[in-house]
Amino acid sequence: MVDGHLRHEVRTFGTSTRELREMAAWLAAVGCTHVAIESTGVYWKFIWHVLEGRFELVLANAPAYRINRRTCMDQQPRMQSR
Repeated sequence: MVDGHLRHEVRTFGTSTRELREMAAWLAAVGCTHVAIESTGVYWKFIWHVLEGRFELVLANAPAYRINRRTCMDQQPRMQSR
């Protein structure tokens, strides 16, 4: 949130340890406290280990939480990133 308003910002990060640490630093810098990670094979484990201890983590089983993404996105307020 910025000044009481939700902000939507998308960034892309690589999968090296350095890049995952950059992602963690960015998440912390924007005030993120919770991260949900989809349990896709073993790929989530690398992200989990980098974020563990800095954020509240949730490991989500995608089929159990499948939602209509379009509906969800349509309901979110749109904010411009800085």
